[in-house]
Amino acid sequence: MGTDNIDARTALQEVGIDAVNAIQVGVDRRADTIINVATPPPDAAAAVPQGEVAFKFGIEGFGAGIPNENEWNQVIEEFVANDPLVGAIELDAIDIFGGNDLTSITESYDCFYRSSNIVPSADLSLLLPLDPLINSDFAFDASDIVGGALEQMRRENQLWGVPLHVSPQVLYYNATMFSEYGAFPPFAGWTTADFENAVRMIKFSPDDPAPFVSRDPGTATHLLLLMAAYGGVPVDYTTTPLTINFTDPAVEEAIRQVLTLARDGYIEYTKLAEQQSVFNIGADEDVVAMYSQLLGGFAFGGGNDDETYERSLFPQGVDFTALAYDVGAGHISANTQAAEGCYRFVSHLRTQPQLFGSMPILRSLINSPDLATAQGETAAEFYNAFDGLMESNNAVVFPSGFNVNSGGELFAIAWLYRVFDKFVDDENADLTFELSEAQLFAQSYLDCIAQIPPEDLDGGDFLASYRKYRECAVKIDPTAEAMFPSF
Repeated sequence: MGTDNIDARTALQEVGIDAVNAIQVGVDRRADTIINVATPPPDAAAAVPQGEVAFKFGIEGFGAGIPNENEWNQVIEEFVANDPLVGAIELDAIDIFGGNDLTSITESYDCFYRSSNIVPSADLSLLLPLDPLINSDFAFDASDIVGGALEQMRRENQLWGVPLHVSPQVLYYNATMFSEYGAFPPFAGWTTADFENAVRMIKFSPDDPAPFVSRDPGTATHLLLLMAAYGGVPVDYTTTPLTINFTDPAVEEAIRQVLTLARDGYIEYTKLAEQQSVFNIGADEDVVAMYSQLLGGFAFGGGNDDETYERSLFPQGVDFTALAYDVGAGHISANTQAAEGCYRFVSHLRTQPQLFGSMPILRSLINSPDLATAQGETAAEFYNAFDGLMESNNAVVFPSGFNVNSGGELFAIAWLYRVFDKFVDDENADLTFELSEAQLFAQSYLDCIAQIPPEDLDGGDFLASYRKYRECAVKIDPTAEAMFPSF
């Protein structure tokens, strides 16, 4: 009706004729058409020898695909051949954009891998606590796991995942470009003063492009890392709920210094306030002096193999050691009947860093020749340095990857992002006033969502939960509608 601009009766008559004709075609072909239907694949569990187990393992991916599926199949084949308990593993891709929330995942799979840490916001009743399995695992060595990663899997004094890799926020720099402009490249222990000197030398003319950009669009992780280096931490993500501190004088000064660099064109700036609910993939790939990007995650072995750039830590300050990273992990469903088999396999995955293309979770693998072959000779140097930062007593850890734009309390930072946008866009913006107002709105928002009944948020429906959060945001600040799109 819409396409041909015809009325309902005429449209129904036309499709009715088409249907009758289609049925007649089937009738005419019935006598001499042979249809071969493939038999269903054999049940993996049925083929497993007595005393062994089979289970289904899911891997986070795009659509129905796993980018490096052949490598996963090879690891599974070798594991099953050598493990006395596990007789078969069925591998499957989890399309996390296809409505597969944690409830459906734990109903469909015995165990699964997620590239981003789900423990902080997960419904723990769906996951199996792993402390009993780890406590009986004599091969488990907590001291071999890079600093802080194991604790990321803990909540309510229990362990809910086996960390498999770390995806650090990396500062990549173009050594050739630094040399051409006579700027000192990043080095171990470089400071904010060194960073400023470098960007000012590289951007010699006001018309030159920004020397430093982010290739994780829609987030401000790179800005928060720099602000911490300048001595200000506006958001403490280590507390539950998170703690906001927008109005502290040290925080205000750090924000002013970093955003002034952005306003003056030394840091490429993209508006942030209206992107809180947007998932962004892809980024500008122009050749630049420096860029920030999360390593690993969905790359599944891809990493960053562009020889134009070398890896570096972010500049560090006096008061804080600033870093951002995400932890990919294996989890076991509370519904499984193959908990021990799942644990044995997930534990084995810790020794297979080639599957993830990011920082190995085990210190003993960082300096291995295989890692140098896969990720380059300088990878170990960067990973050892990052591990050292993770162990620092004054470490300030910012969320990265999917955790940046996840819902609930993390949406409180939307008001801070709005301040960033205003300050960069308007040189007359009153930063003190804007931060004070943002603090009021953000704290009121956190107080509001704390009153939402848990049963309204535990159904596994992200959009339903988001609508509850949005309701709080718009109630305390009607102008927040632009930051929280309606779905």
